[in-house]
Amino acid sequence: MARARAAQAAALLTTHGADPSNVFITERPGHARELALAATARGISTIVAWGGDGTMNEIASAIAFTDTVLALVPSGSGNGLARELRIPFDAAAALALAFNGRERQKYPVSDMVFSPRQIVSRISRELTLEPGDLIACGTSLGAGVLRPGQTVEVAIDGVGALRNQLG
Repeated sequence: MARARAAQAAALLTTHGADPSNVFITERPGHARELALAATARGISTIVAWGGDGTMNEIASAIAFTDTVLALVPSGSGNGLARELRIPFDAAAALALAFNGRERQKYPVSDMVFSPRQIVSRISRELTLEPGDLIACGTSLGAGVLRPGQTVEVAIDGVGALRNQLG
């Protein structure tokens, strides 16, 4: 199970442009602390811990009072810290949060009044849509206020992502 999790971690890190060769499996109590100390000595600026509260405690004690950033992919037995911080339990979502910041909205297409197919069909009766055209459908509750300098990313599973920095 640990090797499969390490392979999944490497694949997910690659999707975020991170070096997958820095994925390690802890082998004994205290090993996460040793790995974290070695990582900070090598100049690693972000450590992603895939584990529970015990793993987080070991790593946090090693990097306390440093500039090293600690991210969490919860998979322990209790995961109290992850629950308190509202970190997703899905590994891909937790890593996306670690690399991209707080998710502001996750609005499933299935919750829309009209499906994307219906929206495109209705609009194309009146307008000619061209590749690259954007159809803005509004937003659900919880989006919050956007300010200049913030980056907004819209991702659609299986399609891709569009990222813009507000000016």
